[in-house]
Amino acid sequence: MDDQRAFSWVAMEHEGSEHSSDWYWGFGATTIAVAIVSIFFSNLLLALIFLLGGFSYMAFSARKPEEVTVSITNRGVRVGGALYPFSDLSAYSFDLEPPRRRLVLISSRAIVSHIYLPLDADEDVAAIRAHMEPFIDEVPFMPTLADRITEYL
Repeated sequence: MDDQRAFSWVAMEHEGSEHSSDWYWGFGATTIAVAIVSIFFSNLLLALIFLLGGFSYMAFSARKPEEVTVSITNRGVRVGGALYPFSDLSAYSFDLEPPRRRLVLISSRAIVSHIYLPLDADEDVAAIRAHMEPFIDEVPFMPTLADRITEYL
């Protein structure tokens, strides 16, 4: 009974963005150029970090998003097979600025501090807010620097 779903919807795993082959060539060339400059300044570790990070980002952005089921229960928020218990979340927020409509979970983890969950157009934000209110606090949505950078890319 404790894990009973209060809300459930199907969403895309992440926002897919179509990039042209020119974008991949440009991003790859920029990554290699930054790595070469790092090597020029005798910083091999930084060059390796840029190469691994750049090509990992390119591989991730080329991947098509999959559909996942998002469920909000009395224990926490389940996204696909991962459960984010309310005890591990410090707050939540709604990003309702057009064209987005998403629930933002703010985690106490250092690495993945914000979890973005797209909302269906028919999901009742007020009802979700009322269900989550006893478990964690709502805070106003403030885009992070990482949000702005990924939005630009």
